[in-house]
Amino acid sequence: MTNRKKSKTIINVGVDVGKQFLDVCIYEKAMHWQEENTVQGIKRLLKRLAHYEVERLVMEATGRYEFNLAQAAYEKNIPVCIVKPLSVRRYAGAIEQLAKTDKIDAVLIAEFAAIVQPRATPQKSKNLIAIKDLIARRRQLMGLRSQELNRIKIMGKVF
Repeated sequence: MTNRKKSKTIINVGVDVGKQFLDVCIYEKAMHWQEENTVQGIKRLLKRLAHYEVERLVMEATGRYEFNLAQAAYEKNIPVCIVKPLSVRRYAGAIEQLAKTDKIDAVLIAEFAAIVQPRATPQKSKNLIAIKDLIARRRQLMGLRSQELNRIKIMGKVF
């Protein structure tokens, strides 16, 4: 008798990341479900994915709502791809997918993962992310300062 080890199914996972919820789709299984975007919800999601061999876990860059999921996936050695929303939108346009709901987005991102096969995003240190966030915030504040100075030139000081 041969002792055959069960091989895990290779899957591509798309996640539509929201502030409160994660809509998840496994492309090869046509499975969709929703988890809360909390530490517990992320643990449940990764526990469910542990039954498979994840080729890539793809999500759009959402302005930090994806950060906790990405970090947890990196810790589990799951290849994470954080892609530009424009790339997914262009793919959707190319396949004439016009409807837009969280479930449809998750399915679309999973299909994008399987067909386009984006490269894995290297993990960034928390310090690097903090520095980039501070630089972005500085840029925003400098823009606001310029707007206010321009407003004062036009309107004059009112107080």
